[in-house]
Amino acid sequence: MFDGFFRIDDKRTATVRAAIAALVIAYFAVSSARLFFGMTMPNVTSAIGPVIEVYAFAFAVLFGFPIMLVIADAFRRSHTQIVALQERADTDGLTGLFNRDAFHSRIEAYQLGKQTEGGASNDALLIIDADNFKAINDTYGHTAGDAALKMIALCIDGNCFERDLVARLGGEEFAVFLKNAGQEGAHLAAERIRQAVEANTAHFQRQSIRVTVSIGATPFPINASFEEAYRAADALLYQAKNAGRNRVEISPFMNRRPMLRAVS
Repeated sequence: MFDGFFRIDDKRTATVRAAIAALVIAYFAVSSARLFFGMTMPNVTSAIGPVIEVYAFAFAVLFGFPIMLVIADAFRRSHTQIVALQERADTDGLTGLFNRDAFHSRIEAYQLGKQTEGGASNDALLIIDADNFKAINDTYGHTAGDAALKMIALCIDGNCFERDLVARLGGEEFAVFLKNAGQEGAHLAAERIRQAVEANTAHFQRQSIRVTVSIGATPFPINASFEEAYRAADALLYQAKNAGRNRVEISPFMNRRPMLRAVS
């Protein structure tokens, strides 16, 4: 309860919380004044007790509110810095997507909640890899390759729902966790992403860079680990690579043996 009270996101909330705290202080100031003067000067208190209480209340509010506002604003700035640091730790610096660790942890938290609720799983995992990306780096340079990765990230993120999780796992490999998509929804999402990347162009120093992606898509059962689902989707990804690239391969998660990577 109190932890949430001191988790302050904006200045308006800081002002409201400071006002509440000042009123609480004023209440205790009035109660303390009533008790103190009632015990030490009962005759005076009976005559001017209400005046004493008004002064105690006014004094507490006038001095308490500015002090509590400073404290609340300090909590706001601290919370903002913590959130910013957490986002930086969870985010891939180049694309702004989740990094691998943040992606993994959020999937685990989501699945744990779903297991607690006893809900069925229609989730899916996409593993996406840029085709012939080494050739792009060799031809245009690594900075141009970064521009291509940013374009791919935009195409992926722009073709997923807000509820889905999108990450750059490393290098030219991306992943999407699709919530409640099922096999058909995963296939549609993967095709949207593939077509978007194919239709768009990355630009760097007046160079136009075209790139395609191959995608492996698999349903993600609620009792499956991330490593199991990743291996299944990764095997399908390299099946798409071996079949000619710029393709989507999707198959049910169960009863699918992992395939060896044959193409880099």
